[in-house]
Amino acid sequence: MQRTCSAARSFLQFRACTGATWVNGLTAVSSSSTVKGVRGLAEVAAEDTKETPWHSGHSVATLHEAPTTRYFSIDPRAVPEAQADFYEEAYLKKEGLTQPNYGCTGVQRELASSGHSMLQHRPVIKTLLEHAQSLRKRRISLQGWTGSGKSVALYSLVAWARANDWVALYVPSAFSMVQGGTFNRGEDGLFDMPQAARYILQSMLQAHAGDLQALRTADGAQSLAELAGAGVRNTTAADVVAAAIRLKDELAGQTQRRVLLAVDDYNALYHRTTYGEAVHPLHRRQLQPDELRLVQGFRLMEQPAPANGLTVTAPTCGGRLPAALAVPLPRNSRVSVPRYNLQEVATAAAFYYDTGVITDVPTVPIVQRAFALSNGNAKELRHLAAVLLAENDPLGHSLGHKAADAAKRRMLRGEA
Repeated sequence: MQRTCSAARSFLQFRACTGATWVNGLTAVSSSSTVKGVRGLAEVAAEDTKETPWHSGHSVATLHEAPTTRYFSIDPRAVPEAQADFYEEAYLKKEGLTQPNYGCTGVQRELASSGHSMLQHRPVIKTLLEHAQSLRKRRISLQGWTGSGKSVALYSLVAWARANDWVALYVPSAFSMVQGGTFNRGEDGLFDMPQAARYILQSMLQAHAGDLQALRTADGAQSLAELAGAGVRNTTAADVVAAAIRLKDELAGQTQRRVLLAVDDYNALYHRTTYGEAVHPLHRRQLQPDELRLVQGFRLMEQPAPANGLTVTAPTCGGRLPAALAVPLPRNSRVSVPRYNLQEVATAAAFYYDTGVITDVPTVPIVQRAFALSNGNAKELRHLAAVLLAENDPLGHSLGHKAADAAKRRMLRGEA
C-alpha cells in the first residue's frame, strides 16, 4: 500500500505543479488493482473500475460519461479480432511457422505491458463518441503521426459501440486484404482473397452472433447470421469474398440499429500488395490493390456512410503525402489525433508505476523529462517507459546520445 500511496502523492503533486484540472475525490490505488494478467481481469473487474488518481471508475460502456485523461476498463473478449490469437492457423502452429497478426498491435502491446485491460480516455476519443452520438459527421478519417494513438482511439470507439448496442464491423488492419493467404482470379478478371474475407465474417459472428440473427437482408430471404455463416463455410473464393462485401453493404443499409464501419491501416488499400501473377517462367507481375475485389469493396471513404451510423478509418502513418500516394477522403472528414500532452504523460506514468511497468515514483521532473524526450509519442513512451521514466536516467538519454553511450559503457564495466 505504501507503493501505491506514494504514486498517488506524486501524481497529485504533479497536478498541483502544472495547474491541471482533475475530477475531485481521487483515492489511492488499492493493492488488489495491480493483479497481473489480462485474461484474469474478468475476476477482478470490480476492483479495476475503482476510481483512482489515474482511473475514472468507468468501463468502456459508460465512456461517454467519463472524464478525459484518465484510464477506463475494457473487456478484450468483446473485440476478438483485435487479438493476435484470432489469426492463429493450426497448420502454421503445427509446423512451428510464424503466425499472422492482423489485430490491433497498439492495444495488444498496451495491455501486455501493464497486464491490465485498461486504456487512457483521451480528448480525441471523446470527440469520436460525440460524433457517434450526434451523427453530425458521418465519415471520419483519423489523422496523426505514427504512435500518436490513432489505432487505440479507433479500437476504443469500436469497443464502446459494441457495449452500447451498436453493430460494429471492424477491420483492425487492412493489410490483411493485401498480403498473406491465397488468391484466385475471378471470371471478371478481379482477384479474390478468401482468407481476409473469412476474418471479417468470423469476427462478426463471434462479436455479434445474436445481433446478426435478428437482422434480415434487404430482400428478407435470410438473416445476416445465415449470410455470414454461409460465407465462412463456402469453399469457393469468389463466394466467400462476395459474402463479406454483401454483409458490409447490408449493415450499411440497416436503419433499425446503429452501425459502425471501421477500418484501420486504411492506406494499405491504395498502395501495394504482396501478390504476384506468373506471366513468364522468370517473371511475376505484382498485383495492384485495384485488382482485388475485397479491397474495392472496403474502400469505405469512397462510399456513402451507413444509413444509421458512421464510417471511421485510420491510416498507418500521418503527415502530408505526395499526390500519387494520397488516399481519397471526403471533404471535412479529417479528425486530428495529437500526441500526448503533459497531463496525459503524467497519467500514463502513474498508471505504469502502479501496475509495475516502472519502478521509480514518477516525480514532476521525471514526467517532464519523459514528455520532452518522447515528444508525446504514446508508442515510444510505452516501449521505453523503463528508461524514460527512470529516476537516475541510467542511460543518460536526457544528456544526448554521446552521454548515453558513455553511461552505457560505465554500466557494462560495473562502475557507478
